[in-house]
Amino acid sequence: KYAVKDGHYDSLKPMREAITERGINATIEMVVNQ
Repeated sequence: KYAVKDGHYDSLKPMREAITERGINATIEMVVNQ
């Protein structure tokens, strides 16, 4: 299962780190609007 979160990188990074410490892969994808 997965969930998609959106928000600022600074708030998502600690969540990603906590998830990966448990052995689960997590990535942050950045979308740039021009």
